[in-house]
Amino acid sequence: GAWNPDMNYASACFYKDAPVTKNNGVKWNSYLSAESECTWYGSRCDGATHISQIALRENNLVGVIPTELGYLTNLRALVLDKNLLSGEIPDAVFVAKAVTGATSGTLDNGSIYLSKLKQLILGNNSFTGNIPTALGLLPKLSVLYLGNNKLGGYIP
Repeated sequence: GAWNPDMNYASACFYKDAPVTKNNGVKWNSYLSAESECTWYGSRCDGATHISQIALRENNLVGVIPTELGYLTNLRALVLDKNLLSGEIPDAVFVAKAVTGATSGTLDNGSIYLSKLKQLILGNNSFTGNIPTALGLLPKLSVLYLGNNKLGGYIP
């Protein structure tokens, strides 16, 4: 497929810190090669050009979710449950403008990055902070699993 700098950058940000997985010794250095993101372990594309799914369940992933994932505008499923991910789930992954008022803490509907996202499965990690308010702005989100984390707040 055609090279897409935003997709390449976003994908590389996500995959760069992933360790060698326990699953069949898969190496995580594909992002350094000329290989298409569509052939990387755990990613699936619609056609040959846009990542539509990242499914890396139970792969010993560590670190945080990079805000650059928002550049994957055709992403329909993000499945990262049963890993060692931590930190807050950033609103900036989902929307361009996070806060409309310093005291209200409400989100505005500016640019919704992951408007095609249908499944967000992040359970059984070590995420902290509040459940992102921006999740309420995702028009197609139908499956949400955040259980067994250290999240507060409510599902918008």
